[in-house]
Amino acid sequence: MHASVHGAIGVLVNQTVFSITKDIGVSYVVGNSINVPLHIVLDLIGENNYGGKKAMIMAEVFCFILSMYCIYNDHNSLLLFSGWFFSNLPDIIDKKMYFSILFPDRFKYTYYFHWRNQAKINLTNTQTYLLAVIFSLLIFTL
Repeated sequence: MHASVHGAIGVLVNQTVFSITKDIGVSYVVGNSINVPLHIVLDLIGENNYGGKKAMIMAEVFCFILSMYCIYNDHNSLLLFSGWFFSNLPDIIDKKMYFSILFPDRFKYTYYFHWRNQAKINLTNTQTYLLAVIFSLLIFTL
């Protein structure tokens, strides 16, 4: 999965934990403890590259801005941002703050959290776009 889907699911996990517990501290610990391993499980769904690096960057930046706008305007913005961050943490580490995507010759991927060809389900470009948009828009429902 791309960062937009991981991030949106992380936000939803933290908000769900908060809705259940009504305790901000518990929500940080439990929600973010779920988000890191959930990232690895979600990576079993193999996203497509949106049709190329430029299209991928444009789509992901759009979804990131949309997500950050929604998070910023929420009363639990730090909790939600931590959900986005921790759900993307394995990619942030393995993809060197995403510089590995932009500059693959200078920033080599590491495989601390990822294994080559781990995807069990492969998505088309259309399915990848739909998941990114749908999950980013789900943050509006919070």
